[in-house]
Amino acid sequence: MEKIILISFEFTEFADHIKGLLSHTLKDYFESQKADTLPEFLTRIETAKLLNISLRCLDNWKKEGKLIPKKIGRRVLYSRERVLQSLQDINRLIYK
Repeated sequence: MEKIILISFEFTEFADHIKGLLSHTLKDYFESQKADTLPEFLTRIETAKLLNISLRCLDNWKKEGKLIPKKIGRRVLYSRERVLQSLQDINRLIYK
């Protein structure tokens, strides 16, 4: 654990440091919780909500090959693992 000498920190610097530590820790925690609670396969609506996109955009991504669903009977399902991997790939392309 780090030792923090409060005398050498201004209050705003100290507050920013604490915010950064909490933000990083909470982000890691919630990402691990989210990944553990998702089912193995997601419906179109669940996938769109997870990616924060419209159903129309999801259909476009399907046509472009960005996300490839599985059809089980009449249901269209997306693999949770593939959706999360595709999201990482898309983020890499956007933030290059």
